[in-house]
Amino acid sequence: MNKISKYFGLAAASLLSVAGFSACQDHFDNPEVLVPVADIKPNTTIEELKTLFWNDSTNYCHQIGVKENGDHYIIAGRVTSSDYDGNIFKTLYIQDETAPLSMSINQYNLYLDHRIGQELVMDLTGMYIGKYNGMMQLGAPSWFERDQCITTSFMAPELFNRHTQLNGLPDLSKVDTVLVADFSQLGSSKEELIKWQGQLVRFNNAKFANAGNGTLVDEYHSSGYNQSLNVKGGSIDVRTSGYAKFWNMPVPAGNCDVVGMLGYFNGWQLVLNDAAGIMEATVNGDREHPYTVAEGIEFAQAGTGMSGWVSGYIVGAVAPEVTEVKSNSDIQWTAPFVLANTLVIADSADCRDYTECLILELPEGSLLQSAGNLADNEGNLGKKMGISGRFVSDVYTTYGVTGYDGRASEFFIEGVDLPEEPSDGIADGDGSKESPYSPAQVMALGNPGTTAWVKGYIVGSAADKTADSFTTATGASASGTNIFIAATADETDYNKCLPVQLPAGAIRAALNLQANPGNLGMVVTLNGSLEKYFGLPGIKSVSQYKIDGQGGDTPVEPVDPVSSLNATFEGVTAISQLPGWSLKNVIGNKSWYFTSFEENSYAAITGYKGTSTDGYESWLITPPLNFDAMAKKVLSFQSQAAYTGTDKLEVFVMTTADPSTATLSALECHIAEPPATGYSGFEASGEISLESFSGVGYIGFRYTAPAGASGYRTYCIDNVVAGQSGM
Repeated sequence: MNKISKYFGLAAASLLSVAGFSACQDHFDNPEVLVPVADIKPNTTIEELKTLFWNDSTNYCHQIGVKENGDHYIIAGRVTSSDYDGNIFKTLYIQDETAPLSMSINQYNLYLDHRIGQELVMDLTGMYIGKYNGMMQLGAPSWFERDQCITTSFMAPELFNRHTQLNGLPDLSKVDTVLVADFSQLGSSKEELIKWQGQLVRFNNAKFANAGNGTLVDEYHSSGYNQSLNVKGGSIDVRTSGYAKFWNMPVPAGNCDVVGMLGYFNGWQLVLNDAAGIMEATVNGDREHPYTVAEGIEFAQAGTGMSGWVSGYIVGAVAPEVTEVKSNSDIQWTAPFVLANTLVIADSADCRDYTECLILELPEGSLLQSAGNLADNEGNLGKKMGISGRFVSDVYTTYGVTGYDGRASEFFIEGVDLPEEPSDGIADGDGSKESPYSPAQVMALGNPGTTAWVKGYIVGSAADKTADSFTTATGASASGTNIFIAATADETDYNKCLPVQLPAGAIRAALNLQANPGNLGMVVTLNGSLEKYFGLPGIKSVSQYKIDGQGGDTPVEPVDPVSSLNATFEGVTAISQLPGWSLKNVIGNKSWYFTSFEENSYAAITGYKGTSTDGYESWLITPPLNFDAMAKKVLSFQSQAAYTGTDKLEVFVMTTADPSTATLSALECHIAEPPATGYSGFEASGEISLESFSGVGYIGFRYTAPAGASGYRTYCIDNVVAGQSGM
């Protein structure tokens, strides 16, 4: 189901060459193959194990004992990783049918005895399990100097070998690579972290942020480098070691599919097994390359709101008086058909299993209903059809497609000529979220520079940097940074469209037609600044979006309050990589940014080289914190300062994440002062009491500085911890 044959074909060839197999052995007797057989049997799934020993702490280590009945904990799983190419470092990943598991082992060349597809049976009693910077793994207890705590790091290979048995020969066909259709699938809940940490995954039709520039790693034998990969619904860092055999592989210029191990280092990251993990892009989801029904069902099961074109054979309709499809008898598979309100499609014309089907509701009075229903068009039975919409699991309580109006541009039926159907277009509004402007209204307004909500159909993009490069193409031929919207779905004159600049991050990842070909023709509602773009009235600085109709709802959702926080900023290069965090510039044009020095990442701010004549006020704001749910109502962080100036750094508890509306409560804490020259060290704030606060609030770091100063300080913030003991 995951289309990984090309990747594993290359991986298998590599492993065979390592094993020294040759075609020049025809004159020798084949040696007997010794097949290992484990003499212990699994009694625990990996999911059960991870759930049982899960702790919400970022770092901990726990020794595994025996079960209540005295039995040892025994698991089995197949190897999914390889350190042959030098990118996976002293780590082995396995997975069973329930979940994956990472193991930290102080040994090189693990691939020699543990090939991809090899089944391992492990007696875990007496071993250790815990987390290292949020990643759950088997390992050994180790002192983590930076965080002053016990973490789970490398175990001795002797311990691993003593508890591990090989079972059978490697079998690649039994290794499952899971397609991540949308970044939002990964999530951050306990259940989602257990499910995804250590999983062999695939992202289709992705694109590196640094596409076509440089190599995966800049310097040979460096500690490694993170390349940001834009995927549907977000972005993820691809971590590559300077010791990997493919360190100098050029960053692909266009879209690609990427297969790798899903790691976690205070946030999701992807680690490649080998260079074969980056391959030619699979373009799916547009009219020319629709998803299969089986793929649509997978998307529905994932519950991510995935949308696009799907194609299948018409095999029936929902039977009369049925409100919940729970058995095959709830579907009418043969004529005569009674009702004209549904269609059922499958990947084969002779399918009679409702669990392998998608149900389509036919909008009353629509072209889809009149041309498609089987009560009036029995000849459609067995014909192939396609439709564009959103994959869900609640159509008649089972898998289906929703979010379409039944217009001619939204479906096709093999051999059925569809008449031209005029569109009513987008209605005028007042620019509010409830009643957004139409494209025609925005054009009439000129370029006022005001912020408003606008609604329109996604009809194309400018492939180059000019409006006349407008194209309705999707995939690699489309732009990854802009879209054009119009009053009707079939508009092709760019002068009748609004160009929309897509900001880097989640909004661009979700809306661009390069990564999301199924978005073409969908209705989108945007909140942004009405400004000239490509020489035309357009929209910039988009801050919120919602795909309606056939695209489904994909709003920027608020972040749930958290009871604890441990932000190290490791690997962070943009605020979009920190769920729930925000930046607010109240005065001036200087913002907080993220950088690193000597392999330590942190947030920083300075007024240096600013051009504001009004001074500067810039905020770095945490996700919402639930003070009442905190295990310990304290805050701590580290600060660093450099250079001279009258700048100030202050820390507040805020009632909202908007400095203009929030009630601010200043916190007394230690903030570093700059030395005579250069930078101070990172200095601890001390443990700051939050006992006087209740309900939900935010921590805000406010930087202020005057305009035209002769010098400006630089402030840096790191290791922000709330709700638990920190430094």
